[in-house]
Amino acid sequence: MKKIVTAVFSTLLMGLGLITTSSTTINATVATNNSTSKMNFKQIKKGDYTSLLGKWKQVAGMHNDYRKGITWYKLDPKHPIFKLKITKHQIKEFSGDGRTKFETFHGKYITVKSASGKGYESAKLKWSKNNHFFGASEDVGAINYTITFYPKNVPIYDDKYHRKQPKEIDNKKDRIELWCSNMGSVQIFQRN
Repeated sequence: MKKIVTAVFSTLLMGLGLITTSSTTINATVATNNSTSKMNFKQIKKGDYTSLLGKWKQVAGMHNDYRKGITWYKLDPKHPIFKLKITKHQIKEFSGDGRTKFETFHGKYITVKSASGKGYESAKLKWSKNNHFFGASEDVGAINYTITFYPKNVPIYDDKYHRKQPKEIDNKKDRIELWCSNMGSVQIFQRN
């Protein structure tokens, strides 16, 4: 069953440089959860990440290279730059060596290290859904963070940056995209 929804998700589009106004409306067709994946969006929104449990691996990433703009970077498959750890109630992103924690999604909130480097800051997430993604976004201080869930067989959002995706991104697998407005940083994780 499909239905038409209107989703407002301008923060992500602004961060990627696709729009310059404070909001935009996207008309999209949405498939029900049962027809596309085992990701349970209702549970995820409530902070129950059981449907996401498993091994996730970073397969791609992009950042703002000030000489070239936002570009995909090459990954060494044996030494990922970022790692994702998912438990029933938390999604955590770490550095590849596992020593530095970046952001934690838990329930309706995101927690990140404060800009001063001392302590942590949290903010309540705002959720959006359309045929390209189900995700949440929020500003913590001056930086915007977004987590986007792409079930298997749903292509990653089609914009000028995602059109030339690395071949390692497999639309036949579940994917999670983490985005941070600081340097336009994007990491794509895939469930093995």
